[in-house]
Amino acid sequence: MRRLKQYLLGRREAFTTFDVSQLSTVINILRENGIGYNTLSRYTGSVSRRSGSLRSFFEDTECQTQYYVYVAKADAERARYLIRENYKGE
Repeated sequence: MRRLKQYLLGRREAFTTFDVSQLSTVINILRENGIGYNTLSRYTGSVSRRSGSLRSFFEDTECQTQYYVYVAKADAERARYLIRENYKGE
């Protein structure tokens, strides 16, 4: 629902990742180029963060939270271009 709200507010998804360091790098690229952004996160794990269980024992904990970066519709193409040209992924 929050992603739909971003779309209705005129923002477009520029980047998505499960890695916080990738998120930080992309945010720095956008900030250095003067592009405003919003971020959302979505927990995709099978159990609550407060309660542990054997179900969560075998899950990859680094892939439980997905991060989204949104920019204004007018800046979307430029933001995607800058990310594509400046981001040096692992």
